This record gives sequence, structure tokens and C-alpha cells, in this order.
Amino acid sequence: MHRVTEAAPTFGLPAMLRKREAAEFLGVSLRAVDRMLDDGTLPSVKLGAAHSAPVRIPRDLMLEKFGLATPERPRRRAGGTEHERLMLKLGIDR
Repeated sequence: MHRVTEAAPTFGLPAMLRKREAAEFLGVSLRAVDRMLDDGTLPSVKLGAAHSAPVRIPRDLMLEKFGLATPERPRRRAGGTEHERLMLKLGIDR
């Protein structure tokens, strides 16, 4: 018997996000995204070996990291929008 699981939501995001796209989705500044990349909070992939090589953020890893979706289980609805829950999780008060 096959187990049916809910597909992880993509929120209409591309599979690999630019820093600006991640910042807009998370509702934070580019500087905040840079800090999260530097401290490893936000997973990333560097496209090339050069110091100035562009960085991409894997959508699924970002969503999973912030508890917005996991491929193994459906999302829990704890009240509020996904964005509001993420902001609370990040400790950002608007």
C-alpha cells in the first residue's frame, strides 16, 4: 500500500531564490538575509568559486528551515498566516 503525503507548498516561489526574492518573501531586508547566510541560518548554494559568485537559496530548504513546510508531513495550522508565523519565529515585530 502506498502512503499518500501532502506535497510541500511552494508559495509560488522558484526552486532557487535570489537574495532579494528571499528577503521579500521573509519580509526582511537584504542585510538581514546576508546575516542569515553568514551565520548559516539560511541555507544557500554558491554558484561558482569566485568570492563574488552569486548565491542562491533553495526554496524547499528555506521553507523547511523556518517550519513552513516539510515534505514528510502536512503543515499545521496554528492560526495566522504562514508569513505571520514566520515573523514570530524570527522574532521580528512589525
